[in-house]
This record gives sequence, C-alpha cells and structure tokens, in this order.
Amino acid sequence: MKMKILVLDIETAGLNPTEPIVEIGAVLVDTDILSVEPVFHELINETNKKIDPHAWIFEHSTLKYDEIQKEGKDLEDLRQSLQLLFDSYPATAFNRAFDFSFLRARGFKIENVAPDPMFIAKDILNIHHSYYGKKWPKVQECLDYFKINEKEPHRALGDVIQEGRIIVELIKLKKYPLELIAGEINSPH
Repeated sequence: MKMKILVLDIETAGLNPTEPIVEIGAVLVDTDILSVEPVFHELINETNKKIDPHAWIFEHSTLKYDEIQKEGKDLEDLRQSLQLLFDSYPATAFNRAFDFSFLRARGFKIENVAPDPMFIAKDILNIHHSYYGKKWPKVQECLDYFKINEKEPHRALGDVIQEGRIIVELIKLKKYPLELIAGEINSPH
C-alpha cells in the first residue's frame, strides 16, 4: 500500500498535557520508497504558558531555555500549517498517546491516525520486565535493535527522523500494519 505517514515528535517542559510544548518536529514516511523526509520543525514558546527553566528537557538535551525564549514561536501562529499536515496525512508518534494528548489539549484535530510504532516494536524487541511481561521499548532500544547506529538526541527533529527510520524498519519486516490506516491520502500539500 503506497502512502505517506506523518510522524510527529514533541518536546515538552513537563509531563502533563497542560504544560508547555517547547519544540515540534515532523517527518513524512513514504511507504513506497521507504524514505523519511522532514516537513516541520519549530521551537515553541506558548505565550500563555510559563516554562520552567530547569525542566528535564533543558537538562538532558542540547535544547536550552534561552533558545526557546529568543527563537520560540507561538503555537497559535503555527496552528494552520500544523493542522494542514494532520488533515492531509495519517499521523502517528512513538508513544502516540503522549504527543497527541498535548496537541489535542490545544484543540488540534487528529482524526486520521496511524498505528503507534512503540506498541508494534514491543512484540518484536520482546524485552521483558520481571513482573509485568513485555515492556514498551524506548526509541534508543529500537535504534539498537535495528542497528541504526545513532543516539537519541531528545530534540524533536532528530528524534522524529529516528522514529521515522524505525517505522521504515517495521515496514521492511512487514510488521507495520499499513492496511489498518484509514484512507490513503494522496494530496502532498
């Protein structure tokens, strides 16, 4: 099945969907030629959200609080272009529920949803917890399994490119269920 899948990654200054989004990256995975193409990347400074300068993301990545303050754009100014991507392509994310909860809390409509690669990779990587059974793999565990010799940068664009590559590997294994994606959208927008 030929289509393009929108894969999204966000970086946040907290774990609750009401806390600030500070970066968004997105790629299109072409299921025919198995390519990963960046289509969106922005630093975000939501005018109605106070950002903790000591948030986890600023301590564990190259992203810095001052960068967001100086270069971040208000999400409202990006709403139309981001919503157009959601309207044009089936969308997913690695741990989709997390990323989509933040975006839906801000009124984005994400109706054409593709399968979450994290859940699919769970059965392939087969990493066991002692008590709970198979665990949800981290991006880095998937990169290692598929011999993608990179480290997860915890930056939206770098992460989402890697997540797109993980989806490509799942497609190659015929494990990514393209037939479950509702409606193929041909418009490239």
